[in-house]
Amino acid sequence: MNAPRHLTPEVLFGYEHQLLTPEEVVSVHEHLEICEACRAELAARMGADGMEADIRAQVAATQSAPGAHYIRFAAAAAIFLLAGVGLWLARRPGGAEMARQPDAAAEALQSGTLPLPAFVAELNPPREMLMGDSKGESAALISPKGTAVMSPRPAFEWQPLAGMRAYRVRVFGPDSELVVESPDVVEPRWTADRDLAAGVTYQWQVAAVGKGDERVTLPKAPDTPPRFRVVEPAVAERLRQLAAQSNTPHLVLAVEYGRAGLLDEARREMAAAVAADPANEALRKLEASLAAATPRR
Repeated sequence: MNAPRHLTPEVLFGYEHQLLTPEEVVSVHEHLEICEACRAELAARMGADGMEADIRAQVAATQSAPGAHYIRFAAAAAIFLLAGVGLWLARRPGGAEMARQPDAAAEALQSGTLPLPAFVAELNPPREMLMGDSKGESAALISPKGTAVMSPRPAFEWQPLAGMRAYRVRVFGPDSELVVESPDVVEPRWTADRDLAAGVTYQWQVAAVGKGDERVTLPKAPDTPPRFRVVEPAVAERLRQLAAQSNTPHLVLAVEYGRAGLLDEARREMAAAVAADPANEALRKLEASLAAATPRR
């Protein structure tokens, strides 16, 4: 009998951390009986001893549940199929670091909030509202905005303004000093041509020039220029390696991006996690908490 499609990263994560319902556990065990690849994946995550202990714990916890006899049968089959797997499977390189990541994700699910660094509040100051004020000018500057970025040479993006023939990006340091400035560009995007320092809060604005030499600087008062910072190179490299692993759950990536202040990436991964499991209220709560903590202005 051929195995159906493999268990998703979210299901593997849920099984490892005992977040599945008894019915979902049965389904996992049924799949493990016929899928060597998923048995190997779980064994690599937990170790054979850890998997057996976890299975036995789930059996004990569900003995009084409806269908418990079937759960015990499926669990016993899974234990049999896992026998000896720990003799040849080892954890991935960087096992200690990888072990911490699922723990952080489990804590986020339990608390209902993603861990964010303190500087996120500095990057997202309260916006002063005036009577009749509109978000149009502020929203014209798209990215980076209130987040950390991976690259020391960020890509800046903004909405094109009607009637403007050229744009110039200016990036300012913490003392309002001009750090880098673009040449005049026609397209509403520009990538910095020199490295910016990690761990420093920057602000940026766009000066637009019209055909009749009309000049507009965005954002306009009372909006403050968007803020961002560059993550440390070691953090960026670790996250690139984590994202490159095809079996890393979206939730783990969202948590790790959140911990680094990479809010755009965290939002993207949370959206993917919810899309993969739309009925999961805990994931939806996490996504909502992230949106509330880091509003896009």
